[in-house]
Amino acid sequence: MNSHYKVENDEYFKIFASKSSRNQNTVEKYRKILTKFCKATKKQLNEIIDDCTGEQNIVTTVNLAPDKEGNERKREIRFDVNNKDSSINKYLNEFRQYCKSRNNKNVTINSEEGLIRSFLNQSGVLLPKVDRLEDDSADWYLLTKEDFNYILQDASLMQALLTNFLTSTGMRVGDAVSLKIEDFMKSTEQYHDYVDVEDFIDNAPDDMIGQWVFKPNKTIKDKVNCVTFNSTHTSNLILQHLRHLKNQYYPTKNKDKDEAEKLTISKKDPLFGSKRFKYKKALKAKSVADHWGKKNKKFRDWKINQIKQQIENGEVSEEDYDEMVSKIPKYHPHICRKFFSTIVSNNCGDIRVCALLEGHSDGLPNDKSYIKKSVEDIKEIYINNIHDALSLDNVETKIISNKETEELNKKVSDADKKIETLTNENIEKDKQIEELKQLIYQTREQVDNLSFNRNRNNIEKAISEYFDTHYREDILKEETTAAGAKKCVILCKLAYDLAIENESTFRDDDEYLDSLIKKAIVRYTLNPNISLDDKTLNADELELLNKHISLQLELIDKIKSNNTLWDLVKDDQITLKNVLANIIKKNLNNIDNLNDADKENMVQDILMEYLSVD
Repeated sequence: MNSHYKVENDEYFKIFASKSSRNQNTVEKYRKILTKFCKATKKQLNEIIDDCTGEQNIVTTVNLAPDKEGNERKREIRFDVNNKDSSINKYLNEFRQYCKSRNNKNVTINSEEGLIRSFLNQSGVLLPKVDRLEDDSADWYLLTKEDFNYILQDASLMQALLTNFLTSTGMRVGDAVSLKIEDFMKSTEQYHDYVDVEDFIDNAPDDMIGQWVFKPNKTIKDKVNCVTFNSTHTSNLILQHLRHLKNQYYPTKNKDKDEAEKLTISKKDPLFGSKRFKYKKALKAKSVADHWGKKNKKFRDWKINQIKQQIENGEVSEEDYDEMVSKIPKYHPHICRKFFSTIVSNNCGDIRVCALLEGHSDGLPNDKSYIKKSVEDIKEIYINNIHDALSLDNVETKIISNKETEELNKKVSDADKKIETLTNENIEKDKQIEELKQLIYQTREQVDNLSFNRNRNNIEKAISEYFDTHYREDILKEETTAAGAKKCVILCKLAYDLAIENESTFRDDDEYLDSLIKKAIVRYTLNPNISLDDKTLNADELELLNKHISLQLELIDKIKSNNTLWDLVKDDQITLKNVLANIIKKNLNNIDNLNDADKENMVQDILMEYLSVD
């Protein structure tokens, strides 16, 4: 039991813990690891140290053969700490074996051995050279920009914001979540002279680089300085978030509240606040790690699919599959710091600048004036060599404007009125009422949670309309009705996915749209079995689908043949297709018995429902 080894009562440990520079968390970490060391060796801490230091001064005298004149010869052999039989080697080896018996990872053993060696060294024990165990930490494998962008494509604004902040500054998440809005105002004061938080939020310029000079909490007792910066994209996201809170979130929450109860934004508010507490309390580091970890399954599946595609394309061998899967990294806050450190070490040749950016001791002679003289120089190095490599600026996170919010609220109000009318007239429209209720819920959710919104409808519409104009007719001629229609849907979906992969560069001109469709055709050609879902249609379902699609195409032809009707609907074919599908669905049970008159009536129904859509 741990109680048998009371490390905290050991005189050596008391001396170690009494130093004023010791952080209490650090002392507790050493206590736990040294207790484990004692359990592994079955020795008290003072016994281990006394055994090791006691043999360091031993000098052994051995007799040598007499010289030519017959004189006696002797040689003194001093203690060799690297001798495999030395006490220190024996104790360290016992600790390593004990850890392995408990299935500790190599990365854990290396870390704990390092702390034990540090303590013993400070206690006067000479230390042998020991080879570190091979690093087996999954965290060793870094996320790429492409990985970050995939993860963030469906993230909230706060998650995207915090990820960008951590990757561009290299801060530990504990330091980041302790920041307040006033800290960000101060970090960007080179770009503005606002002291009032609301003036700052409304008028601060875009593309500011935040400048952070502080002592990291982990090493604050050691007075280690950190000088780092956040990217322009990160500053823009912070302003986007703060403007959303000030101009939309709080006004919505304050509706129907007394003046004394109303929420207002303050410079003392956390920069990274928790939505659960209306952004008035800071996020907790553990909560951030737990929340981010939920994205790892989807990310891992995506990476595995990429590996399988590489194998299928002949780019890698099947024999490499297991190794490549084992190297898939995990998305968590500290991986952002590792990403930052890797970029810094690869792009900055000055070891002192690297140390300052990462908040590490540089190991060079202390120069207290160095920071004051060099912040601007470091910033220049950051901008010229590091900034672009760190910035995750391919993911657009859109906050809806006040005008758009008013339009969404109007939709909610209109939907409420429609529900009331339908209910009062006692019309059998239960399904429509439920759909309208769902619309209200989704729209309110969008208003209340604007940071999750993505403005992608226009992208889907542009791709669909271009595809319909230039490709659909040829594909339907080549395939059977159902297969051709399904292929059209899949090609549009693939083109849309390609557009979203690099959404910030999307253009709605013909050249770009055509390139997306052609890339989608290539992807489809390489994998013709690709599908939108895993469902396989049986014969009856396939026959019904064929009839559905045939009727849809026939009705569209009838609409196109009437120039007056076609002029009314041709500019919004997505809505037309949704209405058309709904009308066909109502007649699906009678699809085999429809005559020309029935189909003409359906065209009129389609037109009336299309015109009634808000």
